[in-house]
Amino acid sequence: MSALPRILELAEITGRHREPGFRALMRRLAMYPDPRLEESLLRKLTAEAGDEAYSPQPFKTPTSRDFIVPGAEHVPYLGFGTAVKPTVQGLEACGEMSVPHVTVHRLFVGATRGGKSMAARRLVDGQLCFIIDPEDDPAYADLALSGGWQVIDWQNLRIGLFGPPAGVPDEVWWGYAIRNMGESLYLRDGSKSMLRFLLKHCKGLNPSRPVSIADLYEALMQLRFKLQRAGREYGFYESLKNRFEGLLTSPVFSCASGHDIADLTSTSTLLRFRGMNADDYCLAVNDLLLRISCHFQPDPHPVPKLMLVVEELHRLTNRERLRRADIAEPVVLDAARTLAKCRVALLCTDQVPSELPTQIVANCTSRFVFSTIEGRDQDAIQRSLSLNHEQRAALSRLPRQVCVVQYNNPSWPEPFLVRVHDCPVRAPEPAEIEKRIHDTINSLSFIPLEGGRPAAAEPPKEEKLPLVSKGALDYLVEISKDQLVPVTWRDRRLQVPLSQGTALRSELASSDLIELQEVRTHNKSRGFKLTVVTNKGVQFLKSIGVACQRPAGRGSLEHIYHQHVIAAWARRNGYHATVEHFVDGKSVDVSLQKDGVAIAAEVLIEGVQKEIANLRDLEVGFNQVWYCVKSEDEAAKLKRTITATLGPEAAVVLEKVRFKLLREFQPEFDEGGPQDRPEASA
Repeated sequence: MSALPRILELAEITGRHREPGFRALMRRLAMYPDPRLEESLLRKLTAEAGDEAYSPQPFKTPTSRDFIVPGAEHVPYLGFGTAVKPTVQGLEACGEMSVPHVTVHRLFVGATRGGKSMAARRLVDGQLCFIIDPEDDPAYADLALSGGWQVIDWQNLRIGLFGPPAGVPDEVWWGYAIRNMGESLYLRDGSKSMLRFLLKHCKGLNPSRPVSIADLYEALMQLRFKLQRAGREYGFYESLKNRFEGLLTSPVFSCASGHDIADLTSTSTLLRFRGMNADDYCLAVNDLLLRISCHFQPDPHPVPKLMLVVEELHRLTNRERLRRADIAEPVVLDAARTLAKCRVALLCTDQVPSELPTQIVANCTSRFVFSTIEGRDQDAIQRSLSLNHEQRAALSRLPRQVCVVQYNNPSWPEPFLVRVHDCPVRAPEPAEIEKRIHDTINSLSFIPLEGGRPAAAEPPKEEKLPLVSKGALDYLVEISKDQLVPVTWRDRRLQVPLSQGTALRSELASSDLIELQEVRTHNKSRGFKLTVVTNKGVQFLKSIGVACQRPAGRGSLEHIYHQHVIAAWARRNGYHATVEHFVDGKSVDVSLQKDGVAIAAEVLIEGVQKEIANLRDLEVGFNQVWYCVKSEDEAAKLKRTITATLGPEAAVVLEKVRFKLLREFQPEFDEGGPQDRPEASA
């Protein structure tokens, strides 16, 4: 598609259409199209036109509903900033922006002082996180001193490169360590093969002692003539010797086993790498990433267990050094792919996005771009976010703490502008930092070389399942089929005498397989008791091949019971009922549909105040809203509260609201059984 119409529009804005030379160039392009020349003109005129070139604005502004990610209804959301749109007067706020708190990798890029660290701090504040900071950023230091954080300086850090984390076999970790050293220190295949030989040699001499860099260096010196006679190239030997000598000068690596990764990741930790050289920094960070990925086991739960912040990521992926060393990509790429499966969310910040390999950018599904001036960085961002020329030109004019956001949201895949919430950052006193470092080092677990190898963590012992009688086991299986049936009716259905049923329930309760909970029906009869299978009971049933799940619903057991009672009443009256129905990110206790009429039924057990906030959202997607309350007094109180809260709008809203009593839906349990009972699942 030709860009000439857009070029002419921009020429009128900038006044270039009056220049004879520009007119002659347009006539030439009309006769002989040149895409490269058109693109160059489009970029130049867009930059000259400035804000006047954007009509309409380059970025569309989403609403608060567009931030809801399908499939993330059950996870918490993290407040990040305010969606904004540029106007003549400045940036206009359009609504709060929040992102789902799920295990995805995020990338923050932009020029210095753009607000990247503040944005990362906003996302990790209040979460368990591990921050790798090579620049002593005040935003992270202030955050670490505000709560129960650990602060570690790289000079006090100890890494046993060949000492595996707890639970990882030696043979498995050696493969990781050799690849880590080879790719972090830019060793070629011959040097890595020599390293593997030395490691096996040292382990064969003393199997019970952990291997250190000093052991490998001594073995290399002793076996150098043997290695050369075996056909090893001298360059490989010299390269490995130089690397060992460099590592021995650093206190970080001159040990056999170091800090336990469980201590480092059990509490929020700030790790400062200020003043560390490039080789040691790359090896230390890659080793930490590998240890964390081996420490956490794969878990499909969406909410992350740890948020890991890596500042200046391009220091781990120097393209020029990789090209000269003629090796593969750094091991950090494998760690990025593995960490997501272990519920560790990676937050990467960088000033030079053009230096990042595409594999890292592809693993970061959420991208936050701040003001970017460098042309090659803008090119990389434009390709990554699929920006047009107007959006690309806007990157260099973004104010501080305003970024372009694009994340994996099918309902709004387009990039948009967000102003990051500001928070005061003080410059911490050096004495405070040093005191926190001192306290942290004294509390961490460290086993030096002469202390021997740290013992591997024992796997948790499985709890022994109880022994119950055959009658109690059959009774537990019947309970698992439907936990929302009163105990008296279940005994009648199973033809179990009262005394025998009481004895069976006592046996199961004493073994912690079930528990009895009383439920009120709010009708003339008193409440009754339900039998609920405990977590131990679920495991016990699973061991014998019987599946048991908690009844669908939310809240207390009484709340869940009334949800299913209403659903059963609705099905009896021809409605299609669903327990815990999600609409636009909101959960409805019971949804009823019949003949094109949609009804939202909300069960009120604890109080009435919390339901008023959801009233506006419910009335949008439903024709009626039923509030199911315990008594007429509760209904009157709720109506008065709605009137006082909504004011003049209350009369319109109350036209859709109906007040129902919970006793209207209750089934009657007679001698032969209930006329209709709540179902265990919707």
